[in-house]
Amino acid sequence: MIFLMFVLPVLKSKNAGSLKSLPKLVKRPALMGIYLLTVIMITAHFTGYTYIEPFMINIAGLDEKVATIVLLIFGAAGIGGSLLFSRYNEKRSLFLMGTSLICVSISLSLMYSLGINTYTIFLLCIFWGITFMILNLVLQDTVMKVAPDATAVAVSIYSGIYNVGIGSGALVGGTVSTHAGTQYVGLVGFLISILAISIYFLVIRRYLKEKKIKKSFLILQFQKRVNEYLSNKTTEDISLLLICAAIYPAKYSKRGLSRRIQETE
Repeated sequence: MIFLMFVLPVLKSKNAGSLKSLPKLVKRPALMGIYLLTVIMITAHFTGYTYIEPFMINIAGLDEKVATIVLLIFGAAGIGGSLLFSRYNEKRSLFLMGTSLICVSISLSLMYSLGINTYTIFLLCIFWGITFMILNLVLQDTVMKVAPDATAVAVSIYSGIYNVGIGSGALVGGTVSTHAGTQYVGLVGFLISILAISIYFLVIRRYLKEKKIKKSFLILQFQKRVNEYLSNKTTEDISLLLICAAIYPAKYSKRGLSRRIQETE
């Protein structure tokens, strides 16, 4: 850390927010919905995942070494989830969120039935690891998108809520293991996840769609004003042309941008 302090450049924090940002954040239904969905879904996940090793050893009858390999595969599968997220998130963010929620729920529900065989538990952990990584990334990305003016504060709150979900999931899983049996932790996690899926369809999807429509409308209005401004042929504002290049990468290519700059000189 000391080495990094001297090597890395000092960067000013932008749109970090402060305590004054909290009242504004609370008034955003999409953000509050993401927080609620996060704590419920992470609780559901860790209800099953916290006790997956004793489940595989005591219920599925796997060897301890095999159980360790399965957990390693679960973590490695997250790399695939990261690749899928980076490829499809920009255009299919809502779809990724809903699909990953449902897939993690399915994984929890299949934990007992597929745990009876070594090969099926391997396949389940690969599927579960991929979808859970996608869910983690898409939730955090959505938090940053719905709170662009106070990103640091919003993400900090999200991290705290995530940790609450981890703790509550371990508590619920422990209670289930003690009073009902370890074989039921996946089923209980699945039942909890149904509530998170309901919140997604009733709250999150609705407000994020409205936000996307509003954003698209503003972009169209801005593009219209830019076109009107450029049609005048008298502007010398090169920065505006650069903005156009970002909005219309096909229309304002590097060659086309140079031509437009020459026309305004």
